Amino acid sequence: MNLNAVSRIESIISDLSCQENKNEIPNKTFSILLQLQDLIYEERCKGNESVSIKSNLNYLQTFIHGNEIKVLRALRNLINNALESYTEGHEVKKVLISLMRESDQKIRLEINDYGKGISKEDIPKVLGGGFTTKSEGSGIGLSSAKKTFESIGGNLKLETKQSEWTTITIILNTSNSKKDPYTL
Repeated sequence: MNLNAVSRIESIISDLSCQENKNEIPNKTFSILLQLQDLIYEERCKGNESVSIKSNLNYLQTFIHGNEIKVLRALRNLINNALESYTEGHEVKKVLISLMRESDQKIRLEINDYGKGISKEDIPKVLGGGFTTKSEGSGIGLSSAKKTFESIGGNLKLETKQSEWTTITIILNTSNSKKDPYTL
């Protein structure tokens, strides 16, 4: 098992154990667009240019309310899963993240890859937890991400065509705050 996988498993276990802890980090309002930009920057610092984002929203339109650390872990896991979906035969790895308005109070986040996909029979299994399609993995990352987004009133849906593509769609409620929480 590589160090990246071990690190991800440790953070997921930590996240799951925090769910039992009454002293966990409180929810707050933050921009999911800024979080995504930070994750892409991390990938670029590692020399990975294959993750990109497109959004027609400015960051003031992307505030959500929730546990920022859990959301960041969930997003990192989903991006890593998308990157790991490519087999050695793929010449170009590309993960496209889209962020758009779903309605007045909701935003839609899509993470698209053109990797190996998941069979229809395996979709409920990977969303349920404890099942992986990878040669190495715990099978708790996707189900943990789903629970994280559901815990803040969101919804995660997985669409895939085996051997062609996968799209993770997350619908999130936007914060009702009209004030930029990053300004004093």
